[in-house]
Amino acid sequence: MPEHIAETLQNLGTAYAALGQYDQAMASYMRGLDIYRKAGDNLGAARVAHSIGLVFGYQGRLGSAVGALQDSVKVFRDLGSDAQVEKTAEGWRLQAYGCPLSAVTAGHPEMCELGQALVEEVVGAPVTECCERGGHPRCGFTIAGRN
Repeated sequence: MPEHIAETLQNLGTAYAALGQYDQAMASYMRGLDIYRKAGDNLGAARVAHSIGLVFGYQGRLGSAVGALQDSVKVFRDLGSDAQVEKTAEGWRLQAYGCPLSAVTAGHPEMCELGQALVEEVVGAPVTECCERGGHPRCGFTIAGRN
């Protein structure tokens, strides 16, 4: 079972990160991420991408979290919404060109918090929700940082 190996590598990476051995953590995470992607396990890949984002944060490499933000784009595309990552003056923005929850967000804007939680889980860093809820709802999230 390749997923078991990937999970073990993720646990190993977490142990290395807890010890401050970030290079070893990243090596374990990257091997696990590769296994999850080859197995088509998007949830497992998202979990590892979250861990990678945390290590970037520990290292003060917020700009490196952009790769993890790109993984969030893939999740939105899998949900049926085209999306991209854009550089802004404040940091980075994930902009979706549609909303997979649009049937309910007009009457329940708190549903955008689900999207925010999803992006934070994948990126491994706090994001700010800036969704558009008008006639054509679009998801949007920003991550602060200049790198």
